[in-house]
Amino acid sequence: MSDSAEVKRFLDTVGLCRRAGFLITGFDAVKADLPKAAGIFAAADISEKTLKEMRFFAEKLGRQVVVVPAEKAEFSQVTGKPTAIISVTDLGFAKTLRSIFK
Repeated sequence: MSDSAEVKRFLDTVGLCRRAGFLITGFDAVKADLPKAAGIFAAADISEKTLKEMRFFAEKLGRQVVVVPAEKAEFSQVTGKPTAIISVTDLGFAKTLRSIFK
């Protein structure tokens, strides 16, 4: 598990997104809602195949997948479901999440 302050801030913000109703979790759900995605984030330990597939679909719509230094287990803990990929449908939350690791 990651211990950095940035990862904790990222995960806390993802939790806020979930409670606000702006979070989509899991490959199939994220893929289906790509047109609504303001930000797509993948766990550091996502499989290469899954990441490659998601990038393929995201890039078709001009979206970028950001790999963050959090693990699948941490994503799952915050979302309440086992997942390695999430998307955020709110532009403000997506900007905040992207800015955390810059």
